[in-house]
Amino acid sequence: MSVGSAIYLIGNFIDDHGRYIVSLDAESTEFNGKANYTITEGLVFFAAGLDSSIRHTLTITDADDLYLDIVRTVVVSDPTPKGGSASFASYHDGTS
Repeated sequence: MSVGSAIYLIGNFIDDHGRYIVSLDAESTEFNGKANYTITEGLVFFAAGLDSSIRHTLTITDADDLYLDIVRTVVVSDPTPKGGSASFASYHDGTS
C-alpha cells in the first residue's frame, strides 16, 4: 500500500458475494459482502489515523471462495506544508 494517513476501499455488495477478511499491518477484521439487493460503490473498508511516515501492508482475502468486488482504492495523505495545509488523495479504479 502507498504511504498515507487513511485508506478507503470502495466496492459492490451483491447477493452472490460472501465474507472477506481485510488485514492492515497484520491486524485482521472480517466483513460480509453479501447484500439482499445490489449496492454499487459502497464502503468495503476504511482506516484512518495511519502513520503516514511509514509504508503499510494491506491484504484482502476472500473467505468464502465467492465473489468480491473492489472497484476503487483511495489512499489519503495529509501533508502540512509551511504556511498552510493541504490534503491529497490517490486512487486506483480497478483498471490497468
